[in-house]
Amino acid sequence: PPDPPPPSAPPPSPPAPSPPAPTTPVPTGPRDPTPADAAEFAADFRPEGADGLRSVAADVNGDGVNEIVFAAIVADVVRLDVAAWNGETYEIAYTGQGGAADEISGFTVRDITGDGPTREIVTSQNVGAQGQSVSIWGWDGAAIAPQTAQDGCWTGSNTYGIIGARVGRGRIEATCDGSPLPTAAWPTDVYLWDGAAWAYDSTIDPEL
Repeated sequence: PPDPPPPSAPPPSPPAPSPPAPTTPVPTGPRDPTPADAAEFAADFRPEGADGLRSVAADVNGDGVNEIVFAAIVADVVRLDVAAWNGETYEIAYTGQGGAADEISGFTVRDITGDGPTREIVTSQNVGAQGQSVSIWGWDGAAIAPQTAQDGCWTGSNTYGIIGARVGRGRIEATCDGSPLPTAAWPTDVYLWDGAAWAYDSTIDPEL
């Protein structure tokens, strides 16, 4: 009888899977914000009832990283919100109020005290036919806070002026309520920055 066929060779084993290629880890630690981070937060943030919302990215506390400063009118009063970078995202770090307002006519972040590299936040607002005032906030060494007056007609307030105010480097001139005299006779108080607050310096009486 014929010999039986030789046994078949076993099929080849499949190749062993290759180890996965190493991947570059995605950094998860703190990082600096990008302009896109600021733009995205500014586009998404809107306080309830806010009218005329505007924003600016600026380094308020002088640490080299921009905050996002928002100003709007809520319930006929200026509202200020400041978002700070926490290493991963922006978050609201301060909310405060300024003067009564129908309109925000000016909004800047600049050094008005001469104490740079920190900067002050200044809003100018109008109310009614003649009402004009400015509100000021700044960095107090630990947090953003209102910059209030010491003495004079605006003592304790971070809003200055009733029918007008002027802000210069280290100096504020703010009109006071001189009722019942006509507005042309209302006095103006002068405040000078003393390194910690706006201190009353003198009163200017108009020459009628």
